[in-house]
Amino acid sequence: MSGDPDDCSWLPTPEPQSPIVLGHRMWELLGAAVRLARAHGTDRMGVEHLLLTMLVDPTTIPSDQLRAMGLDPGVVFARLMASVPDLSGSDFN
Repeated sequence: MSGDPDDCSWLPTPEPQSPIVLGHRMWELLGAAVRLARAHGTDRMGVEHLLLTMLVDPTTIPSDQLRAMGLDPGVVFARLMASVPDLSGSDFN
C-alpha cells in the first residue's frame, strides 16, 4: 500500500458484475459522515469521518468484539478525534 489515502490498487479487481446496492443504513452513515466533515470545515470526507460516525452509534459496529480485542470504542473515538487535523479540539456534533 502506498501512502496515498485514495490508492486502492491493493484491492483485487473483480470481474464485471452487477452493481452493488447500498442499503439505507449505509446511506445514513455516509450522509452523517459527510455532515461531520462539512461541520468541521472540510470538503473531503475520509474514512476517519465514517469511523467516528460509526463509533457514536453502538449498533453499527460490534462494540463487544472491539472490547474483546482490548479496545474501548470511547477511547478509540477520543484518540481519533484528537489525531485528525480538521477535528482536533472540537466537539462531535
